[in-house]
Amino acid sequence: MLRILIDLRMVREGLHGIARYALELARRLPVLEPTWQFYGLTGPNGMPEGLGDLSPRIPLVRCAAEFLSPFEQPALTAALLRHQPSLFHATSFSLPLLWSGCLVSTIHDANHLALADHASLSHVAYYRLIVAPRAKRASALITVSDFSRNELVAHLGLAASDIEVIYNGVDAAFHTT
Repeated sequence: MLRILIDLRMVREGLHGIARYALELARRLPVLEPTWQFYGLTGPNGMPEGLGDLSPRIPLVRCAAEFLSPFEQPALTAALLRHQPSLFHATSFSLPLLWSGCLVSTIHDANHLALADHASLSHVAYYRLIVAPRAKRASALITVSDFSRNELVAHLGLAASDIEVIYNGVDAAFHTT
């Protein structure tokens, strides 16, 4: 049985778009492929309260370090080695540099490089030193628009043919009748 670990570490109080994306994957993928085992990777404090219908219904395991903290890379590597997923889906731009397992990564944009004048030096360095090299070795890359794919090609040196565009969906709650 395939064991798919979905990165939910960026989910915190006050949801933002990438956190919503990760939670929706955790909610919907197990229904689409019930023969696979899905579980979620959280930060050291687990999931925040008050997620309602977005609360993951898959088993959760914890990473010892917070999302994008100084200790993230060794803690993420340790968590992946401990849980041995068949595939890790990095749902944001936080990629495990030192883990060589099967990686699917969703990189939503290249804003930290495309708009480097407005980004912190640490974010620009992270993209150049962690995201770009690991993305080039990923089993699959996903982004959310043709524009984002073009930005990832231009700023990370990725091949356009290696990036699959999968547009974000719209929950039925937002449809009009």
